[in-house]
Amino acid sequence: DEKSVRAAMRDFLDKAAAIGPDMQAIVYLAGRGVQYEGDNFFVPIDAQLARDSDTPMEAVRIADFAHALASEPGRARILVIDAARANPYPGQGQPLAGGLALVDPDPGELVAFNAAPGAIAGDEPGPYGVYAKTLAGAMRQGGLPIEDVFAQTRVQVNQATGGAQVPWSA
Repeated sequence: DEKSVRAAMRDFLDKAAAIGPDMQAIVYLAGRGVQYEGDNFFVPIDAQLARDSDTPMEAVRIADFAHALASEPGRARILVIDAARANPYPGQGQPLAGGLALVDPDPGELVAFNAAPGAIAGDEPGPYGVYAKTLAGAMRQGGLPIEDVFAQTRVQVNQATGGAQVPWSA
């Protein structure tokens, strides 16, 4: 729920700050995301999005968390958003744009999406989709530069979905 998501983010930021300059953080958000007025929002399970303008009040702006994490001293910050899915919310007001909006990561930060900006990934049965499984497998290999982990994931997911899903990272 929204309160728990915000509390978890605050707790994570507190722990990251306590580590200091050697901090290396990876955050993986999975669920449903939407873009509204050029910003990406993570939608908690209790969000009531009856109209587009409910988004900033009911969902969590991802950039707020990303900027706060980037402001902490540290060696690496990785933010993975596995939330580019079809929008199930009613269409009062302007329709919410599909997929996630293109972002420019803060210095020292890598941002990754399960689908290219503006694209959506299909809903898949089971607890983990092709992106999550592929990324976990690439991370388990060890010894690869992080950029290569995400590049390998992009190629493998694209192949596994017959080109229907192309992950993105910057």
